[in-house]
Amino acid sequence: MTTSTASGMVSPMLATAPRLQPLLRWGAVILSTCVLVPTVCFWFDAPHLVTLATRIAILSIAAISLNLLIGTCGLVSFGHGMYLAIGAYSVSILQTTGVDNGFAHFSAATVVAGIAAALIGPLALRTSGIAFIMVTLAFAQMFFYLMISLRVFGGDDGMSLAGHSLLGPLDLGNRLGLFEVSVLLLAAITALSQLFNRSTAGYALRAARQNVRRAESLGLDIHRLRRIVYVVSAVLTADAGSLFANLNSYVSPSYSAWPMSGDLILIVVLGGMGSVFGPIVGAIFLLSVESFAPGLSEHWMLPYGIAIVWIVMTARHGLLGALLALRPAGKERRQ
Repeated sequence: MTTSTASGMVSPMLATAPRLQPLLRWGAVILSTCVLVPTVCFWFDAPHLVTLATRIAILSIAAISLNLLIGTCGLVSFGHGMYLAIGAYSVSILQTTGVDNGFAHFSAATVVAGIAAALIGPLALRTSGIAFIMVTLAFAQMFFYLMISLRVFGGDDGMSLAGHSLLGPLDLGNRLGLFEVSVLLLAAITALSQLFNRSTAGYALRAARQNVRRAESLGLDIHRLRRIVYVVSAVLTADAGSLFANLNSYVSPSYSAWPMSGDLILIVVLGGMGSVFGPIVGAIFLLSVESFAPGLSEHWMLPYGIAIVWIVMTARHGLLGALLALRPAGKERRQ
C-alpha cells in the first residue's frame, strides 16, 4: 500500500472521528445507566427505584416524540395521550387473544397509531395555535369516551394485562429487562431526534415557525413535512404506550384523557422545548418530585406548583438551558 493511498484512507477517518465523539459519549452514558441504576437499587434494597427509572425512560420517549411537534414545528398537541393509550391497549387486547409476542404488540401499536395519525393529522394541521390545541384535544377526548363506552375492553375500569410482552427470550414482566429495553429505545429515539434536528428538514421546520413561505423557499413542502412529523411523533408515542402497559400491568382510558397529555406537555416545557435532551431532564424532575415529595409533606403540591411557575417564567430554555448556563464560558453549546 502506498503512502498516498494510506493517507487517503486515514483522512476521512480522522474527519469522521469528531462526529463520532458525541455518539460514543452518550453510548457510554447509556451503558452506565443500564449497569449503575440496577446496581444502586440492589445495593440500597430499593427495587421501586427501578420502576421509577423505567417510568422516567418511558415518559421521556413520549415527551421527546411530542417535542418533535412542539419544539420543531411549533405545534402544541393536547392529544398525544391518545396515542399513548393506543399503544397500551394494543398490548392488552392482543394479550386477551393469547398473543404474547412483543414484536406483534409493538407492530400493532405502530400500525394503529400510524393510521389514526394519518387520518387526524391532515385535519388538525389545517389549523395552528389554539385551534390546533383544541382539535387534538377533541380527538383525544373522543377516544377517551369511546374506550369508556366499550365494556368489552373494561370500560372506565380499564383492563389488567393477561400477561406481558415477550421479546424473544426477554419477558417485559421482568422489571430489570423492561428498564433496559426502555433505556435502549430512549437512546435510539434520542439519536434519531438529534439527527432529524440537524437535517435540512429540521432546520426548515424550525424556520417555518416564523415564516412558512420563507422556509418553503428552500424547496421543501412544509405542510407535507409536518404531516410526516405528526405521524412519526404519534407512532413513537404509541411505542412508549406499549412499554407503559407492561410497566403498570394495566391499561385505562385515563391514559388518553387531557391530564396525561398535559403532563407530557409539562415535561417538554420544563425540560426545554426544542432541545433533544430537555424532555429527559423534565421527566426526571417531574416524576422524581411526584415520587418523593408526598413523603415530605401533605402540602407538597403548593411549593411544587410555585416551583413550576418559577421555572417556566425564569428559565427561557427550561431546566436543561439553566443547567447548561452554569457551565464554563465557551461550553454553552445547547444540546
